[in-house]
Amino acid sequence: MLFNPARNEAYVTHRKAGEVSVIDGKSYKVSEDL
Repeated sequence: MLFNPARNEAYVTHRKAGEVSVIDGKSYKVSEDL
């Protein structure tokens, strides 16, 4: 997991799926899957 304080976002990896989820720091909701 990586937190970006400038954008108030957390990046969480899903190794088996090969994806990264972007989580909004205010709402704690997934804003995007990459």
